[in-house]
Amino acid sequence: MASYAVPVSQRERIGLAALRRDGSWPVYVLFLGIPVWWLLGVRHFMWPVVATGMALSLLQRKGVKLPATVAIWTLFLAWFVVTGVGLDTFGRLAGFALRFSFYASAGIFLIYLFNSPQITSRAIVQALAGFWVCVVIGGYLGVLFPTLEFHTPIEPFVPGALISNDYVHDMTHARFAEVQSFLGYPIGRPTTFFTYTNGWGSGFGLLLPFAFAAVAISKRGPWRRVLIVALAASVVPAIISLNRGLWISLLVAGIYVTLRFVAARHPARALRLLAGAGILAAVIFISPLGSLIGERLDHGQSNQARGALYQETFSRVAGSPLVGYGSPRPAEGSSYLDSVGTQGQVLYLVFSHGYPGLLLFFGWLAHGFFKSRWPTSPPQMAGHVALLIAAVQAPFYGLLVQMFVIVAAMVVALRPQYRSLPEGVHGG
Repeated sequence: MASYAVPVSQRERIGLAALRRDGSWPVYVLFLGIPVWWLLGVRHFMWPVVATGMALSLLQRKGVKLPATVAIWTLFLAWFVVTGVGLDTFGRLAGFALRFSFYASAGIFLIYLFNSPQITSRAIVQALAGFWVCVVIGGYLGVLFPTLEFHTPIEPFVPGALISNDYVHDMTHARFAEVQSFLGYPIGRPTTFFTYTNGWGSGFGLLLPFAFAAVAISKRGPWRRVLIVALAASVVPAIISLNRGLWISLLVAGIYVTLRFVAARHPARALRLLAGAGILAAVIFISPLGSLIGERLDHGQSNQARGALYQETFSRVAGSPLVGYGSPRPAEGSSYLDSVGTQGQVLYLVFSHGYPGLLLFFGWLAHGFFKSRWPTSPPQMAGHVALLIAAVQAPFYGLLVQMFVIVAAMVVALRPQYRSLPEGVHGG
């Protein structure tokens, strides 16, 4: 693995005041604007609108490049459509169409970023790092004001038949946390800027590599100090969120990066990482956060329910292994309340779109991870590790609204691999 000391082009040193001329402003508006979209209640519905504009822009361009990762995603979308044969009600058709709009929008976003050399990898990293800081702040809002929630401006305009659906209501309603009592007392688990606390945990984990990359590529100044403070402060909401999937994904990522440093003969970096992890672990376990982790691990009531959900999901998929059922269905078991095909990207894909849908999605992730296995800069390493985190989170978390972060990670990780793209597309 090559050294990460990659010179930054003069164009990438341009200040924020010149973003319009530089052309990187779309990623800043999209990701740093998410708190605004969330407050308005359109956080989930903005992406198809944005993707439509991107598609129109791409149609006006000549020589649009479609690398292999786009081809795999296109096959996934095609199979997604095929699995619509399993739908049996209008409500499920509406949910199917909504989910397809997200995945199709992610595909358009993927093509747009690959074919927009003016949107530099550096800009994508900084935008995602900025969004991560917002997520950390949102985590503290959830910890400090767990019961605070409010109606968004879009709610009155949602038809009554739709807003009465719990999922649609949760997507358009704003709250800082989910208050749950499975530890024996109520605790607020952050949800700010996401629908559920698992979404917050998933987003936190996927974005964290970009915060580290932004520190690595930023000069000394206010922004770098903000990131360093946020990295230290983020431990509190990350623990209080009680998201075991988040903890597992970050543990796997940390071990992986350490091994990569050792394999690349960078023992000093590996030792710094291990020392930082050791200090962090000591601080956690001598503080009340350590006992909170212990309590969470001791109270694994959800394990049995999740296990039963997995068992029923794969049992029912045996009846339609190729095309699945098009969408989640009510559970037949009595040990849990969730619908079959929920509670994780793996369960959703295999139940709704069959084994081919599951294999195509993970084939897409694996392609990006394998092709980016020799990162040469902090942005590329961040994108590479974020793909690993997405794969680790998939059995625990649904990744629908996180797809746009994953797509951005894919682009940052893969740009150097596609030398045929215009100059600047593969610049890290």
